[in-house]
Amino acid sequence: MPKFDIAGRYKIWFMISLLVIVPGLISMAMRGLNFGIDFTGGTIIDLKFEQPVQIPQIRDSLRAYGLEGSTIQLSGETSGVESSTNVMIRTVDLEENDRKALMASLRADVGAYEVMR
Repeated sequence: MPKFDIAGRYKIWFMISLLVIVPGLISMAMRGLNFGIDFTGGTIIDLKFEQPVQIPQIRDSLRAYGLEGSTIQLSGETSGVESSTNVMIRTVDLEENDRKALMASLRADVGAYEVMR
């Protein structure tokens, strides 16, 4: 059975570690960190519409609140490439009144839905 002298070759392992760590640190310094909604805060709205909807319909309704850049995902069993009944919307952090107004606007512009979360 061969024996590996890992501790005796610490300089090689140190150099390999540096080859991995230094580019990572340089990348972080140049590009910064991309924080998700977990760290930046925000509102997630998960809705199930009665009829399949399309992303442009949702985006048009969000435009009135300056939220057209929000992340919109279609999901669920009936999801197709173009439309779905299940929609998840990720926006900046919304106050309760703003969220209620947005929900009312979605109901009026897009259609009836059930709030999943």
